[in-house]
Amino acid sequence: MKNLNLKQIIFFLCAMGALMAGAADKSSSATAARVLGDNSRSLRDDKFLRAGNTCQMSAVMRSFSHLDFDSRMILQEKLMRRFNRNLFMDAVRYDLSPCSDGAWSEEKSSVLELADFGLLLKTIPSNQCKIGFVAKQCGMKRLGAFIDFYAVPENQKKSFLEDKDKFFVSALMAEENTFSGAGFLFQLDEWLRFKDQFRQDVEQYRDHHPDFDYRSDLFRAYIMRQAQILNNVPSSRHR
Repeated sequence: MKNLNLKQIIFFLCAMGALMAGAADKSSSATAARVLGDNSRSLRDDKFLRAGNTCQMSAVMRSFSHLDFDSRMILQEKLMRRFNRNLFMDAVRYDLSPCSDGAWSEEKSSVLELADFGLLLKTIPSNQCKIGFVAKQCGMKRLGAFIDFYAVPENQKKSFLEDKDKFFVSALMAEENTFSGAGFLFQLDEWLRFKDQFRQDVEQYRDHHPDFDYRSDLFRAYIMRQAQILNNVPSSRHR
């Protein structure tokens, strides 16, 4: 490099960096393809990821944007088992990022957000940040139905959960627990009304069903069973 001037050296270094980054991205995509099959072709045009993602994500992580709440929770559990992790956060930190060095980053935070909500929250226009709309965009169908029920004035003194079984209530509680992470999007009075209504409805349900544990883990047990079934299916069945 003796005869190269400064501009040529800088150009050479930038080109080498781009080649190395491209190789790392291909390696990450290959790992994702082995886990769930290569979904990159159908995911390239996802509007949420194009609008809000500031970093590279593997195909397996981008696939969360096409799943409803139950499917996202099953996939989280499946990946935890695949990498022998007790927490999904650890799977993201050490196994599912292009840079899996254990250090935290904006990219890994985005991955967790996508896995929980099915989209990046910053992509939701501020004029559409209504609780019911966001819940439905996140594929939380039970929670969306709960919110729609109480949006009808005649239902204010009724109970949405009155005719629901214990599994439904357990799953609804799981949706609401995850959805709490999006609370910063909403007006405080709207958010507090929603949380208070939800608390009252669950407590009333518990009063009428004394055998229902408030911390019932029926939904969690269902997720674990489904993940176990998926892990036992040969990978060719998922392609």
